[in-house]
Amino acid sequence: MGLPNHILKQFPTKIQPPIQLLGDWIEQNSIPREDFTSLKNILKELAEAQKELAEAQKRTEITMQEGFKRVNDQISALGSRWGIQNENTIRNTISALMEKAGYQVSRGYYGDREVDLVIKNGEHILLEITSSALKKDIHNLNKSAEDYLQKTGVDPRLMIAAVYVSPGVMREIVESPRKIEIFSGEEE
Repeated sequence: MGLPNHILKQFPTKIQPPIQLLGDWIEQNSIPREDFTSLKNILKELAEAQKELAEAQKRTEITMQEGFKRVNDQISALGSRWGIQNENTIRNTISALMEKAGYQVSRGYYGDREVDLVIKNGEHILLEITSSALKKDIHNLNKSAEDYLQKTGVDPRLMIAAVYVSPGVMREIVESPRKIEIFSGEEE
């Protein structure tokens, strides 16, 4: 088919055959308008599908983040319950052993918090039992000691029994205004 005759006649006769060949080549290698329209529609569908996929991925990420948060919260709650049960078990064990050894063991409120109190031969010990010692425990134990001293006139020894003591908490203990003895499963 090539170029239409009225266009071909615009060229000198001598070069019309190569121009016709060029026209044929262009026609054979050109993409028809319908194909462009079809490709445009396909690209539009792909763009829409990609947008839907991105939205679905975002929803999946949000769902996963919420799921991870729920799992983390459940693990934290489980750890907290385990810590409380562990603390109670250790507290009861220590109390029973100390009472058998002749110590008087009780709980009291000093410095607006409950603490374990151990007394033998006039020596008074405030004992903090926890699964993981926190900086606030050090502050609170010192506050309890001050309150105990004011209420009883006796300056107590301070002790912490903890499964874990972080380096930051250890610094707090070392820098504490009162000497605090540590009992921990941590290796030194």
